[in-house]
Amino acid sequence: MEEKILDMQAPIISSYTSYGVLFSIMPETTWPWIMNHFIQIRYECGWGIFAFDNHQMFLSYCPCLESYIVPRKILKSYYKKSFKEFIIEVINQDNYLFLYVDRYYLPVFSKFHNKHSIHELLIYGYNLEKNEVYIADNLPNGKFGKAVCSFEEIFKAYWGINDESPDFQTQFLVIKQNPKIKCELDMEQIRLSLKNMIESRPTIDLFNPQEHKFGFEALEYMKVYTEEFFKKNHQIDIRPFHFMYEHIILMKLRVEYLFKESKCIEIQEINKRLEELEDEYTHIRNKSIKDNITRRFENIDEISNKLEKIIRDEEKVNE
Repeated sequence: MEEKILDMQAPIISSYTSYGVLFSIMPETTWPWIMNHFIQIRYECGWGIFAFDNHQMFLSYCPCLESYIVPRKILKSYYKKSFKEFIIEVINQDNYLFLYVDRYYLPVFSKFHNKHSIHELLIYGYNLEKNEVYIADNLPNGKFGKAVCSFEEIFKAYWGINDESPDFQTQFLVIKQNPKIKCELDMEQIRLSLKNMIESRPTIDLFNPQEHKFGFEALEYMKVYTEEFFKKNHQIDIRPFHFMYEHIILMKLRVEYLFKESKCIEIQEINKRLEELEDEYTHIRNKSIKDNITRRFENIDEISNKLEKIIRDEEKVNE
């Protein structure tokens, strides 16, 4: 087989590569499970990111995606000299490959031969005639998209990560769609997750010891984070605003989905208020992007004050 490309759809959310991957490859049968999750918000103090609760587990635990881990020692034992064969064999069996690479070795990224940067990406196909691998990731423009690189480049990018790095950075996650799994809405889980977000209740983690802020406490911290990030870097971090934009998108979809499923929810007024929030987060995100480009930063106080208002508005929506 000279070429094989696995299915990829445009993701609805992609603020992190793992989200873009999940929403690009998941079967339609996954949607009830999506509605049950992606609700509670947390700020990971150690990583400095705003994300959905337990976001690092979604790909591994999604019921409509079968996945298994291939540790580096297995690759070393069987495939290091023929890494290309490993990729071809896995793709030929309709599996996607989710892995970490050093972007220093991939020309598609701005870090190419400039700065070492460990990051996730997805391999979803290959072309033997062109000696290319098809990859997907959050590209330099900040959007989740598709790109190509050579087998040699992906080889260097993966093996460029030191053996002593944490296991999650050296292992492969092999993923396959499983559309036969039927997911169900869990109204009690949705209710409790919303309650935990509103009340900023912490999630108990078995394996993640770093400090967190949850729910509206995390949202409140966005204002402090934005101001401190600007003072330190003299630019505005747009990632929290884009993440919150996607949070509102999923809230709207959830309301519409529950209404469609006749779960006794008043959609019109709630959707109107969510659309207003969507517009506000879009405005503040776009203003931040503009300021980062012009380097004028005339609106940092306005952005900070606007953010505080948006948080108050979202509290009212969730009352």
